[in-house]
Amino acid sequence: MTVREKCEDIRKTKEQLIYELQSLRNKIADSDRLLNDRLIIYKEAPIGLCVFDVNLRFMHINNWLAAINGVSVEEHLGRTVLEVLPNVALGIEPQLRHVIDTGKPILGGTIEAETPAQPGIRKIFQHNYYPLKSDDSTVVGVSCVVEDVTVRKQADDEARKARNELELRVEERTREISAVNAQLLAEITERKRAEEALSFHATHDALTLLINRREFERRVGRVLDTARKRQDEHALCYLDLDQFKVINDTCGHVAGDELLRQLGPLLQATVRKRDTLGRLGGDEFGILMEHCTLPQARRVANNLCMAVKGFRFVWEKQVFHIGVSIGLVPVTASSESVANVLSAADSACYAAKDNGRNRVHICHPDDTELARRFGHL
Repeated sequence: MTVREKCEDIRKTKEQLIYELQSLRNKIADSDRLLNDRLIIYKEAPIGLCVFDVNLRFMHINNWLAAINGVSVEEHLGRTVLEVLPNVALGIEPQLRHVIDTGKPILGGTIEAETPAQPGIRKIFQHNYYPLKSDDSTVVGVSCVVEDVTVRKQADDEARKARNELELRVEERTREISAVNAQLLAEITERKRAEEALSFHATHDALTLLINRREFERRVGRVLDTARKRQDEHALCYLDLDQFKVINDTCGHVAGDELLRQLGPLLQATVRKRDTLGRLGGDEFGILMEHCTLPQARRVANNLCMAVKGFRFVWEKQVFHIGVSIGLVPVTASSESVANVLSAADSACYAAKDNGRNRVHICHPDDTELARRFGHL
């Protein structure tokens, strides 16, 4: 699946999640509206009121609560909770005793029970108990407020259930999106690595990991442009290994490749940090020295000759001594083109070989000897 398809899949997943979340919110809103409607009915309906003396006898009770209990108002008065409501007395009497003994109210207590008025249907009643005190703060009775909170409790339970379902669905979808995002990120990272590797191989030599000829020529072109615009002075070295063919013929191309791999770091350590080292092909290397005068470039080139001369290549217990011939040319505003600069450096390199190898030959504009040997520069 492509990245675009993955992104489209994520978009569709998000849209589906938004749709489902909105549906759940609508259900919660419906539940809230239902709860509000029921609360309005509840507020407008009567509530239960009664008063007990210290002996837990009914002193007063309203019609609503009496109807709930299934006993007339008159049959309550003067009788205890146990006598009137034996089924709920065990839940009510301890709370009444506590209020009488401590003088403190009990609020929000609930009892779930069937009522004589609606047998077979369990109702939830909330009881609030308040102490009744005389002028000297002696508790003389208990006032009780009873509310039928069945509808409210059911609505709360439904809302809580809907919220829990919503949270679970959100968590589930969040995990799915996180997994898709992680997979997409991994694919993007892998694609970026592949693109970086492709870009690297397009500009670098696979054997030595130095820049290749195409990239080297591109950089020479850039430097040549700056030399013309700013009158900067640069230099270029063309290197050709001495005795490389002997190693190739004696030990094979595998040994030759290993020699080239080992020489890369040696050459890189000898040039300046800002200089560009590239493999131009076979046993030929190029060094582009930006903002470098000809005397400075000559010192670097001589150091390269010394470094290569001091290098020992060991292959299957055989030790080989090699050298390097270097052609050095200035890169200035008067340089004609990239091709001419490289051609001049190449010719100077062969002049160095012709003059005894392992040495530097500098190409000057008035180099008649070089012109005579290798044609026009």
